Amino acid sequence: MSLLSMKDIYLPVTDLERSIKWFKNIFDVRFAWVDDKKGKINFANDTSIVLVESNQLNEYTHIPFNLESQNMVKSRSMLIEKEVRTKSSISDGFHCLDFFDPDGNRLGLVGAEIPNKLDQHQKVAICATFLAVRNIDKAIDWYSEIFGLSFRSWSFRGGAGYNSHTYEHDLTINYAASNFPHWGGITLVETPKVNPLVHIPYIIQTSDALALYNKLQIKDINIGKLQRDNGTNYFEFVDIEGNQIGISDELN
Repeated sequence: MSLLSMKDIYLPVTDLERSIKWFKNIFDVRFAWVDDKKGKINFANDTSIVLVESNQLNEYTHIPFNLESQNMVKSRSMLIEKEVRTKSSISDGFHCLDFFDPDGNRLGLVGAEIPNKLDQHQKVAICATFLAVRNIDKAIDWYSEIFGLSFRSWSFRGGAGYNSHTYEHDLTINYAASNFPHWGGITLVETPKVNPLVHIPYIIQTSDALALYNKLQIKDINIGKLQRDNGTNYFEFVDIEGNQIGISDELN
């Protein structure tokens, strides 16, 4: 019943049609599917995000995910040319650039300072997701105990990714990441403030959602109702920080 991969990474928006047009225009992406309230964007390397139309946005204190470009020179020029609002451009051989979507959601774009070839295609893909926490040590202990995850920790000075009205260049942020076997992983980030998320940040796929559901029940974890659709089990749990996370059987 191990956690295997990220399934869906969600980004709430207020106007789905507007956001679809914006992402298509900026990143030249295709949508896997669109319905009345959701649309799934396909990026490179079989990565994707799901836009969710909502009256309430997640008030992120740290960017929810990073996109990685194979050519940051082209990507940065493209954002400037298309008049995308950017912030926190930091480079030390690896370029980190934050930008904003039409709703003001702050997102990350990263990549090597100098591409292998200057004419190399941008090829933008999701490379990391982030979950803001108040106490990273307690969160690490909780996820390690409940799911058997191992984390690697590091710190980054400069505040890139931290969403604040007053950008602090000397701010040091602590991170801890645990990679899943198939794709993606949990990256915890300890920020000076944390706002509750109104929409789940993502769904994680597991080898046996029903067995994991029963295990979390025994451990007295706050979990929602078990749902079953076309042979696939799904439920949501609440972690030690109050974040609500989705769990689903891995799709073949």
